[in-house]
Amino acid sequence: MKPEHQYSDALGTPYLAIPRTSSSRSATRPAGTTPPTVNEVRIFDADVLVKRSEEWAGGKAVLVDRQPRAELTKFAHCLKRHTIALHVEGANTSATLKYDDGKQSVTGSTVGQVMLIPARHHLEGFADYSSKVRHLLLTLDPQMLDREYDDTADFDTLDLPYRPNLNDGVIAGQMRVLQSELDRPGPLSRLFVESLCCEIAVRSLRICTRRAPMRISSGLAPRRLRLVKDYIEANLSNSITLADLAAIANVSCSHFSRAFRASTGIGAHRYIVRQRIEQAKQLLTEGKMSIAEIALAAGFGNQSHLTTRFRREVGTTPARFRNLA
Repeated sequence: MKPEHQYSDALGTPYLAIPRTSSSRSATRPAGTTPPTVNEVRIFDADVLVKRSEEWAGGKAVLVDRQPRAELTKFAHCLKRHTIALHVEGANTSATLKYDDGKQSVTGSTVGQVMLIPARHHLEGFADYSSKVRHLLLTLDPQMLDREYDDTADFDTLDLPYRPNLNDGVIAGQMRVLQSELDRPGPLSRLFVESLCCEIAVRSLRICTRRAPMRISSGLAPRRLRLVKDYIEANLSNSITLADLAAIANVSCSHFSRAFRASTGIGAHRYIVRQRIEQAKQLLTEGKMSIAEIALAAGFGNQSHLTTRFRREVGTTPARFRNLA
């Protein structure tokens, strides 16, 4: 078992004193103002049993199993990023919480409950967790959400409200899908995780602020869409990230996700899977490479993953498709 401080270090959040901030309501700081300096802290008094994570520009997802050390587990949280946390397993029956300089409150949580802790705000307390607890933590750069209002918005202008329970079935479902992807990662996981986290971020923004993000109706400009498709076609055998595609289109990641869907009718992850399937079909028809070699050339990582995806998309196995071709 690994001590919890190693997990804290992995998030870049050492044990430090936490400067408090008194605001707990949603607000937008004036443009050009500098956000308050904060020393990050992530303390959870438990041993880490298993940890899986995926990180990209603007965010990180961590699935962590922990073993409490005592009857009451102490915790403290203050990050420069917004945090969305899903209680996956071992939900506490009672917790005493204090947010910023507010009063202590006694509450409980259930499996499937989703909490939002805004960036630069302090949450501390203790809870009577069971013998094992599993959490999914999604940390999001504030800039990622700021740009949902305006692609030219100043960094860190949005101050979200603290929500101990988002009480949204869609976000809870998306977090469960994210959990499954971290539990069983595949060669295409990163792009899927990035896209899913963008969807979670946009919906959380809409719920917490009651303001709709920028409307994406016309999709990407034809020239930018062609550049993106050409890049995908030329890199099917390589790892393709959402950040790569967004940079080519010269928009934010979350803007790109919605604009690409508006242009093509499907998400970027789904589009790339289909292109890789088409590449595999062409190579299978040519008959010059083994199925294992085709799996690598088409970007599926291994033959098993290709077979699973191929059967799902085409309705048959690569070997049977080659025989029929």
